[in-house]
Amino acid sequence: MKARQLAIHILKSIDAINAYADISIDHALKQAILSDSDRRLVHEIVNGTIRQSKKIQWAITQFFQGKYHKAPEAVRLVLEISFYQILFLTKLPHYAVINEAVSIIKKQNGQFWANKVNAILRNLIRHPEQIDRPANEIQDVETIAIQFSHPEWMIERWVNRFGVENVKSLCAANNRSPDITLRVNTLKTNRDDVRIKLHEFGIIARGSDYLPESIIINQMNHQVQHELLLPGLVAVQDESASMVTRLLDPQPGELVYDLCAAPGGKTTHISERAGDSCFVVAVDAQNSRLKRVKENVQRLGIVNCALVQADARYFEAKAADKVLLDVPCSGLGVLAKRVDLRWRRSLDDIKNISTIQEQILEHASLLVKPDGVIVYSTCTIEPDENEKIVESFLARHPEFTLENPVRWLPEAVVQQEKYLYTYPHIHGTDGAFAARIRKLK
Repeated sequence: MKARQLAIHILKSIDAINAYADISIDHALKQAILSDSDRRLVHEIVNGTIRQSKKIQWAITQFFQGKYHKAPEAVRLVLEISFYQILFLTKLPHYAVINEAVSIIKKQNGQFWANKVNAILRNLIRHPEQIDRPANEIQDVETIAIQFSHPEWMIERWVNRFGVENVKSLCAANNRSPDITLRVNTLKTNRDDVRIKLHEFGIIARGSDYLPESIIINQMNHQVQHELLLPGLVAVQDESASMVTRLLDPQPGELVYDLCAAPGGKTTHISERAGDSCFVVAVDAQNSRLKRVKENVQRLGIVNCALVQADARYFEAKAADKVLLDVPCSGLGVLAKRVDLRWRRSLDDIKNISTIQEQILEHASLLVKPDGVIVYSTCTIEPDENEKIVESFLARHPEFTLENPVRWLPEAVVQQEKYLYTYPHIHGTDGAFAARIRKLK
């Protein structure tokens, strides 16, 4: 099966069972025999088409004569991936996109629909001005939502907080195909040796502006996976996530609880930061997710770690020196990587998840020693899930105090001398939040 045909197959399966995009792509590619370049094209087409679906579907209606939603499913999917390629993958030759689209539709839906698809795509190429507006004309919520392919409720919420121009920058960052950040496993290697390997593999790499153990690469290939990732020399982890562990600052000899541990990125980083000389208890409510933690712990060579299946709100154990709470959240800071998340979330999700976040933080206060530390973190940029949760907790608990993150993190990612806060359009990382809270003696 060719790359574009596989992309259509994946999109069809996602629609049929409301599956997660990343899981569907990984499952399909495991069974496919494709070159690295074709695998990247499948990733790009599927993720990009989902990410840009609002703009793409609106754009198609500007050229489609008739009721687009009543067209055969194959026609809609072929048009959507073709519009994505023509509008966003500018290095692909238009004739190749059109020829394959027409060929697929002719086999599945006949000559009539093949001619229609051909005419629509050629019309798009001739008249792109019908869908692209000058940046200064994109001002109202509805237009921003269409042109930047985000839900209107999200745009309205952000415009009220950040202003129109900042929201356009944020949305543009969310729409980029993200680079891949590797965290060097300092228990097994160092950044210089990893960079030498990447150069040998022909991978463009650069060091992080924020963290010495992070390397940003532009693509993942077979060699990186089999010679660096699988042997545990590196882990895939965004800089913002690694910052959370640095803020926790685990030390040799300490007992550390990671209460929402899956998939284990922060769990393993805790051990690496302490030279595998602290003892980490990784807790997660689902056994299937805990298996992923176990896989990462074993791959990275972590020894002093125990896994416990439990709900973070009810986990009982003796008090620890440090507790990490990477709580469940709306995920609105990782929309570039979780391409379907923007279409799955609603305003009610933020309201509902904040109740669980409060419960987890409240229970964690019982699990930390006097003079111990809790780090509360999320991968969202929503105050209702971030500083409002922390401020409410501190108001109820005068025995806890907030610590300035600047001792452990670069000033560029510290907000108001209180919180770690990163934004995709400002820091070039995922959007993330963390607060370091110390229990007084």
